[in-house]
Amino acid sequence: MRPKVLLILIPVVVISCKSYVDKTSTSTKNFSITPTETRNIFEFHSSTVESRDNEVIHPAKFSLSLPIGIRSYGFTNLSSFGFYYDQKQVIFISTNDALSEVLEGEIEINRIVDLVEKLPSGSGKFNISEIQPIGGRKHYLLKNFGGHILLFNVKPNNLESWKNLVSDIEYQ
Repeated sequence: MRPKVLLILIPVVVISCKSYVDKTSTSTKNFSITPTETRNIFEFHSSTVESRDNEVIHPAKFSLSLPIGIRSYGFTNLSSFGFYYDQKQVIFISTNDALSEVLEGEIEINRIVDLVEKLPSGSGKFNISEIQPIGGRKHYLLKNFGGHILLFNVKPNNLESWKNLVSDIEYQ
């Protein structure tokens, strides 16, 4: 092959490798993600019970809408859920008290680093604690359902639509 042909083919191969997990429905015994044309519907319905010492913890069962374009997701302890989007945008849901000390609203970039370090997270490429805040991006915390939803590194033009989508959370 000629060098010019290789230079054209390499970007095509790299671009075609980009994948999204919300192109088809995903379902397990604990959750489901159902894509529609305008949003994803995430339902968490685990019947698994956790325990700490003598305390029995029943996980919250809920559903909410998420933006389309999910690149990856990860769950920790059936109470923390991370949804990872292009360009390091993240929606992090916590049904425990991991974010209880933070007030609802926009979070300054100098405070977000400390906050994210305290969040329970998994490992791998898509891990909120491994993602650095990006200047000019928005970080916003919603607390309207007995849990917390952190919008992290969200592009300013996505903030309002993402807030509207995730704020329709329904507990079962």
